[in-house]
Amino acid sequence: MAPSSSRKVDDSDLANYAGDEACRNCHPTAYADHQASNHHKALRTMNRDEMGALCPAPGRIPNSPYSLAEREGKFYFDADVASTPDKRQSWPLDYAFGSGKTGLTFVSMLDGKNIVELKMSYFPGDRTWKVTPGQTLDHPEYAGRTRDLNQSRRCFECHSIAISRNAFTPRKTFMGAGCESCHGPARAHIEAIRSGSSNGHMERLGTLGARELNARCGACHSTQQDIAGTKSAISAKMTYRFQPYGIMQSRCFQESANKLSCLNCHNPHQNDAVSPAFYERACLSCHSGTSAPPKTVRSSSTPGRVCPVNARTDCIRCHMPKRDFKFATREKSGILMTEHKIAIYPAP
Repeated sequence: MAPSSSRKVDDSDLANYAGDEACRNCHPTAYADHQASNHHKALRTMNRDEMGALCPAPGRIPNSPYSLAEREGKFYFDADVASTPDKRQSWPLDYAFGSGKTGLTFVSMLDGKNIVELKMSYFPGDRTWKVTPGQTLDHPEYAGRTRDLNQSRRCFECHSIAISRNAFTPRKTFMGAGCESCHGPARAHIEAIRSGSSNGHMERLGTLGARELNARCGACHSTQQDIAGTKSAISAKMTYRFQPYGIMQSRCFQESANKLSCLNCHNPHQNDAVSPAFYERACLSCHSGTSAPPKTVRSSSTPGRVCPVNARTDCIRCHMPKRDFKFATREKSGILMTEHKIAIYPAP
């Protein structure tokens, strides 16, 4: 089953979008950073050419009734159904969602329209398979959860620049979260610059307050309004999974005079820093007790109380600890995420 992106569709409704490459000449540094980032790799066609070293090895998937097969350059998710041993279900893997920084979740296009989110996800860091978050190994005859058309489009919208209302998958050049995912359609901006117009036709994100910036990130990473819309007590506890929601639950944000946003710690053009010291500098930009806070990506002018336990280090381990993905349900998945509700927690 070939991905539906190979079909020709009328995507003239995307005429205002230009794609990342169009930003390259004027913004070479941001472009280069973004091309190397995990955001850029958020969605790829599932084949060896695109996935490279992130490709899982074909073979039996441990502790599951499934296996990964590669046939004629195409990957398949094969299911052994105990109740019908003469029938082996085989699902083509069309797309890989995720950069591979943590995990990769694979989907198969059902009739070229809706996605089937496979039950097993691959984690390249330790080359292991785990049950896809939100799914179980019950009913092995079903390879995964089928998403309806609206859900399928929502998945693609967050993992690509834009998707035409006339298509079921994004065009190749729009795959991955790109420049226009955050900055908006760029064609009018590019044409204005080329014509020498002083009207750049682009929103200046640097002028937005923290609440607006968090909402921009939350369009894909979830906001308080999204969580309230689910009416789920479990989702409301997942301040580690839904990061903009978590940060806005924090007293740090609520008392920052609309200054504490995702951008205080994260440069959206680059991958997240891995050093705790980097994030500690962001904390100390408010909580240092000095008039000259350490330099970070952005800093708030609102001073915060200095930590009485450790005024200089270890902020993250204590106030933003790692959580298991299933922490809210008191279960374990082995998938760790950073708590984004900054608070005082019991010692780990």
